[in-house]
Amino acid sequence: MVQCESCGVVFRSPRPPIAASVEEFGSSPTGVAAEAWLGVRRSRMFVRFLEAWPGRPGRVLDVGCGGGWFLKAATERGWTAVGVDPSPAAARYAREEFGVDARPGGLEAQHFEPASFDLVTLWNVLDVVPEPLALLRTIQPLLRPGGTLHLRAPNFPFQRVAFGATRAARRVGLGRALDRRPYLAFIFNATALSARTVRLFLERAGFTDVRVHPSPPAPGDPYRVFHGVAEWPLGLVKAGAHGVARAVWGLSGGRWIAGASLEASGRRP
Repeated sequence: MVQCESCGVVFRSPRPPIAASVEEFGSSPTGVAAEAWLGVRRSRMFVRFLEAWPGRPGRVLDVGCGGGWFLKAATERGWTAVGVDPSPAAARYAREEFGVDARPGGLEAQHFEPASFDLVTLWNVLDVVPEPLALLRTIQPLLRPGGTLHLRAPNFPFQRVAFGATRAARRVGLGRALDRRPYLAFIFNATALSARTVRLFLERAGFTDVRVHPSPPAPGDPYRVFHGVAEWPLGLVKAGAHGVARAVWGLSGGRWIAGASLEASGRRP
């Protein structure tokens, strides 16, 4: 894990090559089943976001749409929804299961018309792609003037604490337990974003009116960390932790995000 001394962005070094990223997310044999489990638990988040949308439904593009759960929620609420995902299996699942417009492949290969979307979403995508700034710069022209980009990503200050806790646990002999349940341990993707650095990314990609806030956690056990254990106790813990994160965010005047994930939005001028 390397941190840029100039801008503060934390990233994996060496960077994962684009070909490796495409292979990982485009051909995972367990990806569709995992997306189905995860999608059910994230649906509440998608519904919350869509029902809080201040304007009328328009045309939305979901980049990294997975099994199509956001597309389903958007379509049910009057949006014209299009999704793109590197996994042909995930895109096929979305089409067959929900009847949504999910297309396999990369974003640039779709040849979307410029200024053709009112909203573009990136749900837990920006932290895993090898070139996040390039992706944002590709998305910006696809939005109509005044259109919105909305994203969700892990929050680096929380990840830093989780890394320290994981390292301490290994030192006292809990390494095997962590290895049996990888998502219980520290997870670090290609890029780690904080409120400051996600704002920097969006502004450098040409977005204005950038806003960042704590993201509510997906309910239950979205990554199957506890394998068969009842999900409701974990949900209570998450709800309490999110309450603390919202309080910290409010008391700090919107400067500090203490939760596990953040959400950010920006507009095309």
